[in-house]
Amino acid sequence: METGVGYSRPITDKLTVGGKVKLLWGVGSMDATIDQMHAEMGETSWKVTSTGTLQTNMKGLVPEMEVDEQGRDYYNSFDFDSPGLSGFGMGVDLGATYQLTENIMLSAAVLDLGFISWSKGGSTLGKLDGTFDFNGFDLLLARITVIYRAWAISLTLSRKISRTCFISRRGESGSTTRLRSTINIGGEYRLLENKLGIGLLSSTRLYSPKAYTELTLSGNYRPVKWFEATLSYSFIHSKFKTYGIALNFSPSWINFFIGSDYMLTKVTPQCLPVSGNAMNLYMGVSVPLKSFAN
Repeated sequence: METGVGYSRPITDKLTVGGKVKLLWGVGSMDATIDQMHAEMGETSWKVTSTGTLQTNMKGLVPEMEVDEQGRDYYNSFDFDSPGLSGFGMGVDLGATYQLTENIMLSAAVLDLGFISWSKGGSTLGKLDGTFDFNGFDLLLARITVIYRAWAISLTLSRKISRTCFISRRGESGSTTRLRSTINIGGEYRLLENKLGIGLLSSTRLYSPKAYTELTLSGNYRPVKWFEATLSYSFIHSKFKTYGIALNFSPSWINFFIGSDYMLTKVTPQCLPVSGNAMNLYMGVSVPLKSFAN
């Protein structure tokens, strides 16, 4: 989650620049490195053998430990004790728009320049080495809260792990990681007195060890000053199966938005994605302090 203060203003009649400073509140993170995985798919379950490492940071996540026949610690199950924030950080966004012609607006931005530090008390480190049976998700666990829903699904999978799968250490050290920055370059052609727009956006996310670029086509509808709706379609990596939708409300002194530019279109009965491997959801509220527009 993030809280930020932004500032933007016109430099010339055509150029506007701006930036935002953000405080970041870490709810949770998981970083897994899978060195090897072998899955045998049966009619009712999957038998998975894998090796790798796992690090999680989440306050209130309490692994229940047991000892196997070789005297090694392993995760028997997971519980939530007192969920809360497990990390803090800072970030900066920078951007600009340029009115090329009366109907063409160009834009560019660099998002999430910064870091986040995860606390020692909420960290769990583990080594994955063994075999487990996966037979679906326990959807009852996913009813905890909206924020923890994705985590609940991941932890349900972890509950299926057999005794030889995780050798763990808890709370030995915190960690500080660089934010995964995004570079956006876009343009929009506006018509019907700015009520309708057709946009094209190139978005490059700087993941490790390589960058991930997506190209998105959008249609933007602004029937009145306080409302805007957008439909988008991404087509480089999604094989024409990924779409997005966004709504923006700006009545009087407040601005509220909700949307996603990468939604899954098809999942299995076990909630596993079929047509893609990623999705996102953005929502937030902002309060304008002063406007330079006429």
